[in-house]
Amino acid sequence: MVKEITKDALIDDAIKKNPKLAEDFFKMGMMCIGCPMSASETIEQGCQGHGMSDKQVDKFVDMLNKKLEKKSNKKVKKTLFKKREKK
Repeated sequence: MVKEITKDALIDDAIKKNPKLAEDFFKMGMMCIGCPMSASETIEQGCQGHGMSDKQVDKFVDMLNKKLEKKSNKKVKKTLFKKREKK
């Protein structure tokens, strides 16, 4: 799995690049959208600020990357089917 997001990524950058990830932050009790800290705080810092352990931070980042990987795989499959239909 290629990691698109690391725990060192700024929260704001991760959400701007992948807006649907905001839902996952909300589920973890992190209301990052609109928070002034999200522009300068990493995912790791935000998670720790909300009481997560290092292990929980790693699991959260892995979950975000798995979600992105699923999204990417769906796009590839959709593109392949469109190309086949055109022939």
